[in-house]
Amino acid sequence: MLHAAYGIIQIANSLMMRALRAVSTERGRDPRDFTLLAFGGAGPIHAAALAETMEISTLLVPVFPGLFSALGLLLADYRHDYIRTIVTPLKSVKLAQILSCYRDLEEAALREMQGEGVAAETVTFERYVDLKYSYQLQELTLPFPATAERTDLADVLGRLFITAHDRAFGYHADDPIELVSLRLRALAGAGRAGFAELSRAATRSFAVAHRNSNSRQVYFGRDYGLLDTPIRSRANIIGLLPGPMIVEEPDTTVVVPPGWSIGSDKYANLIMTRL
Repeated sequence: MLHAAYGIIQIANSLMMRALRAVSTERGRDPRDFTLLAFGGAGPIHAAALAETMEISTLLVPVFPGLFSALGLLLADYRHDYIRTIVTPLKSVKLAQILSCYRDLEEAALREMQGEGVAAETVTFERYVDLKYSYQLQELTLPFPATAERTDLADVLGRLFITAHDRAFGYHADDPIELVSLRLRALAGAGRAGFAELSRAATRSFAVAHRNSNSRQVYFGRDYGLLDTPIRSRANIIGLLPGPMIVEEPDTTVVVPPGWSIGSDKYANLIMTRL
């Protein structure tokens, strides 16, 4: 029974690995350079096993991990995205035309956000460009550099694209580059409480509501078998504690396998480190 249940977990892990690779190695990023954020009702159960496979050495479990997506939606700032398709060879791009397009998009964004009750002075803009080789079907979206307004636009964007293409695909070519689209992101603060305030409230509530439990037998695979494992709450994670351990939360369960340690930061986030 234990082996069957563990096998099911392994199958689930292998499916989740596809999503991790899609946002890391398949985009030319080394997962060992990043911290894995574990959230969702089941995320902290699987996170350590996924991190070991990806050779990630640090995990972060935020407060209220099972509600993380819902809280993010409630606390998120305003964001509107706009796009203007132009499909022009990069060497033919004119700076005045590009800046005029961005100004048009910014004016449209201000009108829409003011219509939603957002004060104009709180709105900020981020500019992006979509670039590709002329024969490619998909483009790379890259930040529009501030220096592009003071130097040769085609040269700056060309070097930016070549660097990004090398990072994403491991090569570049001396082929014609196209500017496909201009993108604008309009942002404004929502003016509500943030995660810092929530974490302070969570720290107080966990300290009052939870106490240490005892321990129970937990199966950690064929290498470790059944181990007598301490059961703790977030408020009881003081200092750096070694695994194995189970941290029980109202909205999730955090699994700290052998070979990992766990601590917390000033925001009540749990920090897991591979030993």
